[in-house]
Amino acid sequence: MKMRVTILSGYSRGLGAAMLEHLLPKLSATHKLICVGRAAVKFTDPNLSLFKCDLSSQVDWSGLLDAVPTKVDELRVILNAGTIEPIVKVGAISPEAFTQSTMINYIQPVLMVNQLVSLLEEPDVSMKVVNISTGAASRPIAGWGAYCATKCAVKMHLEVLKQEYDEQVSVAHLDPGVMDTGMQETIRSKSVEEFPDAAYFAELKESGKLRSPSSVAREIFDEVDEL
Repeated sequence: MKMRVTILSGYSRGLGAAMLEHLLPKLSATHKLICVGRAAVKFTDPNLSLFKCDLSSQVDWSGLLDAVPTKVDELRVILNAGTIEPIVKVGAISPEAFTQSTMINYIQPVLMVNQLVSLLEEPDVSMKVVNISTGAASRPIAGWGAYCATKCAVKMHLEVLKQEYDEQVSVAHLDPGVMDTGMQETIRSKSVEEFPDAAYFAELKESGKLRSPSSVAREIFDEVDEL
């Protein structure tokens, strides 16, 4: 049987935690899961491992290859880790906050994929990259300058990857929409001065229009399995 390896970043909360729970029953000797991040994984399974790192700082991605089985046929990379901070107007973004946003949302995801591309030297290996994206990657939203820019950047970088390795790589940019997660709590905590659309997102919560991460996770894997 073919060996499948799924790599998931941003697995500890919200949508990532829901995706992890969705994947667990599917793990086997021929389907391994590697979680990428710094939080402890609350589940134990012989086919589950953790590549521990802090995506807001420098990461030695060469170690990730050591966690991948020697023989792999299908690699699925789910880029879910992200931060919406800083939520401030352009001109008020501190260099430190912008650097952290860029590291988490853009630099480290593409450097991880860059390292994994070496596995494509074997012509029978295929890679599916699933970018958990956002509408902010395609349109400007006041207060979200760093988020819009970095999510747009990673999307374009992956499009170049697909063009360069079109016979072995598929890429999907999936927008999960608005969910009941910690990210939404962060958005609602901002003042109108920081984020002009704060009242709109508060109304989504009050009216019960936020989707559950578990339902979104199921939809995502329905789409991933069709790639």
